[in-house]
Amino acid sequence: MTNLLPCPFCGGKAETVHIEEGENAGGSCVCCEQCMASSNVEFEFKENFVSNWNRRAPQLSIEVERVDCVTWKNGFQEEAGDFWRIVLDGYCADFPTETAAKNFADAIKRCGAQGPTADTYAEAERLWNARADKRDGDDN
Repeated sequence: MTNLLPCPFCGGKAETVHIEEGENAGGSCVCCEQCMASSNVEFEFKENFVSNWNRRAPQLSIEVERVDCVTWKNGFQEEAGDFWRIVLDGYCADFPTETAAKNFADAIKRCGAQGPTADTYAEAERLWNARADKRDGDDN
């Protein structure tokens, strides 16, 4: 069986739980022993519940850099002060303070601002078709 990664919320140890009683009897899920976070309960198609628990959002690499700014006034160069820039995948945003830039970068990381990849969509379609084939009795 695949090893379970630690809980994505608290870092606690995760375990596979097979439910034997109650309204979810016959289902399985992954549960954190420390904070009790859990995956969805799976009944019929249990092949993916461990890999779903182990899936993590990609870590975003966001740079925060100080930028010297100069302007031109009456034909002379003047220093306009510094600003802070975050850079993500070739895009940038400028902020008046380092704190503002870092707070924005942290918010982007928390939101997982990177959408799913083409591989994710292809994998989802493959799994959907496999489930439909299994449901319809086609074992090819």
